[in-house]
Amino acid sequence: MRKKSVDRRLYYMFVFFLGSATCSYFFFFDSGLQGFTGKVTGNGVVSITQSGIAGVSLTGVNVSFGSGYYNSTGDCSSQDYSSLDSNNSAARNNDLGAASVCWINTTSFLGGDNRSGFTLVNNGSVNVNISVTAGNNGETWLCGGDCPLTDSAALSVFSSNAEASSCSGLTTGFEELILPNSVSTVGICDSLNFADSEDSINIYVNASVPKDMTTGEKSLILTFEALAM
Repeated sequence: MRKKSVDRRLYYMFVFFLGSATCSYFFFFDSGLQGFTGKVTGNGVVSITQSGIAGVSLTGVNVSFGSGYYNSTGDCSSQDYSSLDSNNSAARNNDLGAASVCWINTTSFLGGDNRSGFTLVNNGSVNVNISVTAGNNGETWLCGGDCPLTDSAALSVFSSNAEASSCSGLTTGFEELILPNSVSTVGICDSLNFADSEDSINIYVNASVPKDMTTGEKSLILTFEALAM
């Protein structure tokens, strides 16, 4: 009896099901049919993460010390700079009649209980970490690039709760943001809450104004960054 010839071809058949796979392999050889079957299973993972929105708003976007000039007489004759505080926390501003700050104002000036700062509110849906940096170093800001007689142009920042329990990790007093020839990034709040009535902080500045500051208006841009936690 004559044997029937079998084509020398290889066939694959795959049958897939959701969540598992069943595979049957059929191999044809000259000698006949040999079968091999196998089953493969695996676990799929479906995941979803709710991402909160990090958002902050800034009010009181300008802090102005007004106009004036350095007082180089009396006790200030041996000093290199004047210290101007937008929070008045050191009680050094002229209007208080306290220790001289070596600065004579020709326009309205911060004093007494008057304060001028930035108020930052977390209007997102997650806690955020807040930091600040500046656009220029001290000498570029106040002397146009170089203060020929001094090395004291600087700005520091100070943060406090505008609403109780808003922030965990405020600054420890005034912290240096810019020095005569450098710019830093200062963390002003490690974790700012997003819950209403406890989601805002105030930021104040202290400027060291050198006696050789050049004339004209001096503006410095501060950039606040919020990172979702």
